[in-house]
Amino acid sequence: EKIGSRRMSDIVAYMYRICFTSQISARYVVYVLVIFTVFTLLLEMRHLDAMQRLQNIRASETVDRELEEELKRFYQSNGNVRSVRTFHNYSSINDSDRFTLILQTYNRTDILMKLLNHYSAVPRLDKIIVVWNNIDEQPPLELWLQYAPHPVPVVFLRQDENKMRNRLKPYKQIETEAVLIMDDDLLASANDINFAFSVWQRFSDFIVGFVPRKHVLSTSGIYTYGSFELEAEPVAMNRVPVYSMVLIGAAFVKTEYLHMFATAPASVHKMIDDTENCDDISFNVMVADYFNRRGTPKCPGIYVKPGDLRNLERDAVSGYIGMWHHIDHMLERSYCLN
Repeated sequence: EKIGSRRMSDIVAYMYRICFTSQISARYVVYVLVIFTVFTLLLEMRHLDAMQRLQNIRASETVDRELEEELKRFYQSNGNVRSVRTFHNYSSINDSDRFTLILQTYNRTDILMKLLNHYSAVPRLDKIIVVWNNIDEQPPLELWLQYAPHPVPVVFLRQDENKMRNRLKPYKQIETEAVLIMDDDLLASANDINFAFSVWQRFSDFIVGFVPRKHVLSTSGIYTYGSFELEAEPVAMNRVPVYSMVLIGAAFVKTEYLHMFATAPASVHKMIDDTENCDDISFNVMVADYFNRRGTPKCPGIYVKPGDLRNLERDAVSGYIGMWHHIDHMLERSYCLN
């Protein structure tokens, strides 16, 4: 009560005076100081996290003012809430408050088991669909069932063809409006997923995800794909660089878009199959076109900066590396844009 709202330096000096003018041991004072300091740092971290989220509201150069203001209001009311809501009774959650996770993999069983163990415990998850693209091997269903029971159902869908766009099929097993698509080497924290899902629920027409990218148009009329290194002007301290798309390898989308993508022009599907690339770029273009046809042109995605997004590729013992390692990966993506 005597300390009140004094500054930190005053508090430290006050505690030391207590130490030297009373019978209280120095060890007790040190304990109190440590606890108080940790508590103060936690409050400061929460404040900085809220400010950081506010700095990430500028979706792109094409974002409209109304959306920007709406995002500001959303982050101001939710941006400082970092705790994960834990639901003990999953059956009591409304269907609109659930989502389906799609994991497409080829032969990274070791990483897949880690991801399934992690994601199956995430709140508000309805089920996990594993799109198994290794047509020569059986999916590890027996291994997974060996350690049952599990928090949510896991469905293994063995594919007839190894295609990049298999993860974008509107599978009949999807029973939710929201779908979270994750690459098979990315682990997102339950906290980040929970927050991103809350953003998607408010802005469900958008792709809401953790990995932004951009494209630029040169004076010769050719598009180039890249990331923030394509920023022509220095980036101010109070904002993130602009972006024009959000990759679907770590993003929420609505199930309706999967049905739309299934009916995309055959030439688009062929381009993806030929390059084994660019399904995410094509998906963003499709959503942007959806906005354009409604007379409300917008950036197709909203970037939610993750607090803990890990790449587990180094943990794999299978030897299969991500396609982004290929020497022509970026060239193919620029080719797809054009």
